[in-house]
Amino acid sequence: SKSEAAKGALAKQQQAETKALEQARQDQVELLREEAMAAAKLKAAEEARLKAEAKAAEELARLNEVARERERQEATERKRLEEEAGAEAEAVKAARENFKRVQAEFKNKFARHREEEARL
Repeated sequence: SKSEAAKGALAKQQQAETKALEQARQDQVELLREEAMAAAKLKAAEEARLKAEAKAAEELARLNEVARERERQEATERKRLEEEAGAEAEAVKAARENFKRVQAEFKNKFARHREEEARL
């Protein structure tokens, strides 16, 4: 009877240990599943961050190119305006010289005309 009681106690103890081991195994499986999910979320977040960084870098490169193009256009326009201003200054100078020449010719003609009148 003692032997049967000891056997029963041993069987119960083994059952309890088996149950505890099974529970520990289930807990470990659940923990591994949670770790895998957390790792997947972390990987997805990292991929999203890298994608966002790449997109931001592309946008920055595009904006830099737009700015460089604008600078090129402004430089071209500035050069054109400077050339126009130079051409206008040359035209004004030529017109002034032409006016002085015509004025001098007129004065000479007028003076000769007066001399001729004076002779008459």
